[in-house]
Amino acid sequence: MFDLKTYITLFAFVALPFTGLSAQSKYCDKLIQNGDTVVCQDFGHKGKVFREHFYVKGKREFTRWWHYRKNGEYQFIQHKKKSVFAKKHGPAMQFYPDGKVKLYVFYQNGIRTGKCYSYYPSGKMKSACNSNDKGRPDGLLTEFYENGQVMNQARWIDGLIVEVLVNKDEQGYDVPFGTLLYGTGTWLYREPGTNNVWVHHYQDGKLIKTTKVQNQ
Repeated sequence: MFDLKTYITLFAFVALPFTGLSAQSKYCDKLIQNGDTVVCQDFGHKGKVFREHFYVKGKREFTRWWHYRKNGEYQFIQHKKKSVFAKKHGPAMQFYPDGKVKLYVFYQNGIRTGKCYSYYPSGKMKSACNSNDKGRPDGLLTEFYENGQVMNQARWIDGLIVEVLVNKDEQGYDVPFGTLLYGTGTWLYREPGTNNVWVHHYQDGKLIKTTKVQNQ
């Protein structure tokens, strides 16, 4: 597990005076470079970076926007163009206040696709999933207890749930999950990181009803 400082260090950027970029770049608060890649950083009134323009050989490729929350968590989301309203493109990450990664997802032209991961505050993995090029769950969705034990694992195809493959308690013993099979039936679903238990009702792969049965 890595924190924000380690993640940024992976770029191995070093400070660089302004040279050869667009006229807008000279207004950046800080310029950093690694080879042909130059990053133009802007900082808010609290001294935190809120925007980064990424240039390759003088051409802006995408912009990364940073967002900070009152509880101390923060995240960045990349966009293909300068505007925050442009399509999301590339990795998007959310962090706990101490810098540990909370969520990692990837966007392709505005569509969430590929692998996605979430983590507990301790840094242990909470879930692992996959989305297809339409942004729909596809493949295996696996969720974990904080001790590393698999909590559940379900198989999805193009946004529709098919079956529950694993459903265990924190000690690794099998737990009855319900009747879900071939996309139809019930799933006794335990919410990771909480004591909440729900009954999910599915019909032809689609969730049609949810009932909370435990909340401690």
